[in-house]
Amino acid sequence: TKIMAIAPELIDFEEKRRRIIQSVHCEIRGTLKLNIKGKKVTILAIADRIEVGKQGEAYIMDYKTGAIPTKKDIISGLSPQLIIESIILSENGFDLPANKIERIIYIKINSHTPYIKTTEIELSKEDIYKHKQLRLIICSKETDAPIGAVDFFEFDPYHQRIGIGVLIASDLDKNKGFATEAVETACNYALNHLGVQQLFCSITENNEASLKLFAKCGFKITGKKEKWIKIGDHFLDQYFLQKIK
Repeated sequence: TKIMAIAPELIDFEEKRRRIIQSVHCEIRGTLKLNIKGKKVTILAIADRIEVGKQGEAYIMDYKTGAIPTKKDIISGLSPQLIIESIILSENGFDLPANKIERIIYIKINSHTPYIKTTEIELSKEDIYKHKQLRLIICSKETDAPIGAVDFFEFDPYHQRIGIGVLIASDLDKNKGFATEAVETACNYALNHLGVQQLFCSITENNEASLKLFAKCGFKITGKKEKWIKIGDHFLDQYFLQKIK
């Protein structure tokens, strides 16, 4: 049977891993607690496997039968699972004796030899500083279906600022408070966990819904670029908004 065929490689994999690590934690639950204007929000993740090395380093592992995402996909948020687990771990949300993220490891289960194949991707808390952007997917609480995204961009750790944008894809999901909750959650994370002292965005004068949304979330118009964006045969002004801690 397939299980009997895979077993020798799986046993060999386990023996080799356990020689170099201190402990293994499977199906472990982690949480990141945020406070948004007095409202408590908890981000929950259940990791397939986290190993803690002998020097306190952590290896976040995920079992896959399909395609393995690239590091670019992980950092950009197109494959958000392990970057979210990494953020939770960096904030001690898994309650493990790990002091740093060493790397993430995908364990690919194949239907042919080699049955077990690993892909290791180095990942650290500083990776977001290098890429200067991060995309987080907004999901429905009821169905877990993706309904939009929040983007962080132009991250500048020296000047302690980061850009933010939000998208709700379908008109059916608009005007339900999803964008407001997403922006407030993202701002709270940026101000309290990324070490920035301000967020910024740019919105054209005709986008009244976005201007109202960001004003509701504490952003103020601090500048205007006149005739900045061309739409058809005419130009629109673009407002610059900031939220300062």
